[in-house]
Parts: sequence; structure tokens; C-alpha cells
Amino acid sequence: MKRVLVCSECKGSRPLRRFLDAARVPVKTVGCQKVCKEPVAGCVVNGRLEWFGGLTKDEHRSAVADLARGRSKVAGALEKRRVAKHSGRPAR
Repeated sequence: MKRVLVCSECKGSRPLRRFLDAARVPVKTVGCQKVCKEPVAGCVVNGRLEWFGGLTKDEHRSAVADLARGRSKVAGALEKRRVAKHSGRPAR
């Protein structure tokens, strides 16, 4: 299972972390990514780090959890949440 990166300073990041903890998804909090007004999370998808913002709905949070569990494709609803400014960088 992959670890999900969650911005520690975003509004609403606490409920996102609680959701992922309850789903037993490993979470690492990171500093501000300067792309958010609502919760954001990053996850490796096909070797690239993808960031998703506005994760206030359980539908979007579940899709991030699915990515961490190994789904190799971004779900339709989550695709619209992609933060293009930070997405697509090779994962380290």
C-alpha cells in the first residue's frame, strides 16, 4: 500500500487524515504545497506523484484511498480534482 501525502496546513485536512486513518491508509503530513484552499493529498500513480485538491467529499477521499491501495488509474470524479501545478512529477 502506498502512503498518501496530506498537507498539514490546509483547511479541512484533519477530517481527511481521519478518513484515511479509518480506511487504514498510511498518511504522511507535509508542509504547505501552496495550491490549496481545501484539503489536498498526493499519491504516486504509475510512478508519478499526483496531487488532488478540494477533497471534502467522502467520494473523493475514497478514490484517494483506492489509489493508495494500488489502483493504477485515477477515477473520473478525482480527475477533476487533480492539481495540475504540482502533478506529474516523477516519484522519488
